[in-house]
Amino acid sequence: MSADNIGTKISIWALIISIISIGISTFFSIKSCSFENRLNKLHIDPTMSYYLVRSIDKKGLEFVLKNESPIPVVNLSVSLKSYDFSTKLNKYIAERPAISTIFNSPGENWIFKPKVNPNETIGRKDTQIISMHEAYKGEAEMLSAIAFEITFYREFDMKRFHNKAIFFFNGEKIYSYQNALSEEGLKQAIEKLPEFEQRIMLGIRKIKDRQKGGSRLYKKAE
Repeated sequence: MSADNIGTKISIWALIISIISIGISTFFSIKSCSFENRLNKLHIDPTMSYYLVRSIDKKGLEFVLKNESPIPVVNLSVSLKSYDFSTKLNKYIAERPAISTIFNSPGENWIFKPKVNPNETIGRKDTQIISMHEAYKGEAEMLSAIAFEITFYREFDMKRFHNKAIFFFNGEKIYSYQNALSEEGLKQAIEKLPEFEQRIMLGIRKIKDRQKGGSRLYKKAE
């Protein structure tokens, strides 16, 4: 075998080894990047977007949530309360808890889903608020303040996240809290809502304290 042939074969093997080395290096580089991406995703704070719309049949209001993050969220729960505001009396006159909570879920939840995957959308319709406005139609001008408490957890470490979404509804149009701020006719309903919510919570706390204290009223009811 001539020296030229030997040199050619050595060059070919060197080229093959070089290509294999590049391939192995590229493979491990991709695997490393993929692993780093997975690690980075674990530390992303999940984001839920949400909005309130009239249902297709116009008989209710539908609250819709979407997981906007690249990671799942778990134990998503939503509670719902609405408050009746009389524009004539210029004050809140009643609280309306959701009438159909999910009894087999942790707590009294209006919506509960064990896991919501990335880009997954869920929702639920309420008909009670629309019914109230229909009942008052022609007799009183009412506004509804609608409050959703939203809680969910990041899957890998169960970090808790909590949001509160408030909307206003006048029987015809839905306003997000941000949009309501620029509406003169909603100014009093916005300003008086925190105080009314506090009064409701204080009332609930007093009832629970009486129950714990063994009030005669509650003993008789039992």
